[in-house]
Amino acid sequence: MPRLVLFVIVGVQFISACGEKELIPVPLSEQIIGVWEIVTIDGKTFEEFFAEELGDEEDIEANATKIEFVFVENNTVFLDIGMEFVFTIDAVSITMSFDMVIKGTYTVSDSTLTTVWEDISVTLEPEDLWSSAGVTAQDLTKSVNNELGLEIEHAEAVLDGDILTVTADDGETTVLKRVNPN
Repeated sequence: MPRLVLFVIVGVQFISACGEKELIPVPLSEQIIGVWEIVTIDGKTFEEFFAEELGDEEDIEANATKIEFVFVENNTVFLDIGMEFVFTIDAVSITMSFDMVIKGTYTVSDSTLTTVWEDISVTLEPEDLWSSAGVTAQDLTKSVNNELGLEIEHAEAVLDGDILTVTADDGETTVLKRVNPN
């Protein structure tokens, strides 16, 4: 009988200990893994932000087809931007598009997200129309390389559910939303 009592006491303690598991917080570096779409940049949609870059070009309509950050488990990050441009000249519309993928690496320390952009690839469609406009994939790649500088960028990252807010050192704030949340 004393063995049975001892067995019951040990069993109860084991079961109660299992119910008292401490929750170990998941690091931000693991929480951000996945696909994120850009919601706003400094409070503007990507289309509004890009329209400011185009200026007052009335005969050009620009639409984002894809604007995603993809964070991968091996600390690789991709920024994938797809744009479609509709040019209207004398009531004739011409559609041209590009897809730009910027690859880099990222690290997270506390709430600081650091990215190092390393490689850019650009695809232009239809290539012959872009070429006739004096734009090549190589020229666009070079221009983006010069603009980004493929430098190290530091930003404060705050995750709230499926929303990731990233504030760069220069104050620019980008809001991302997780695509296909769990």
